[in-house]
Amino acid sequence: MERKIYVLNVDPMALARHRHGRGRIWDSQKEEKLFYGLLLSKEHGSLPLYSGPLHLDINFFVQTPRTSLKKSKDLEGKWHINVPDLSNCLKFIEDVGTGIIYGDDRIISSVWPQKNWSAQPRIEFTVWELSNPENERMLKSAGRYRPTNEFFTSKNLLEQEILFLQECVKKLEEK
Repeated sequence: MERKIYVLNVDPMALARHRHGRGRIWDSQKEEKLFYGLLLSKEHGSLPLYSGPLHLDINFFVQTPRTSLKKSKDLEGKWHINVPDLSNCLKFIEDVGTGIIYGDDRIISSVWPQKNWSAQPRIEFTVWELSNPENERMLKSAGRYRPTNEFFTSKNLLEQEILFLQECVKKLEEK
């Protein structure tokens, strides 16, 4: 497989630590992981598991406040800086994807995560196989992937982003 886009129409959730008590340890998010896993399985379908190095482009869209319509509209698309925190949301999805998208989340070598406000909470992510030279070239040109010994600079990030999106559009038009 080359790459696949997944959309989960659920609220982003942060990974919680395992609970300890009375001489035992348990996962307090067992049911949530099962539910998200079922949604992810439906999205992945009967495709085989990824096995090579992977890159994730992942966007967490957190529900805008419902208290004020004006405030909701003002926040739409802006950066989300409240809880849940980005790193724990990412860990939750990486854990849920294990055994569904890939055999083990240790094969994820590169990640480009974001967290924004939205009236429609959801998680959107693309899984890219880095063993595919075309995927690696497209990600590299967009500044989203940096092989060993190459330093990332944000100087031309906007230009790189535009080139990346133009290449994606070309690819989609060719299909």
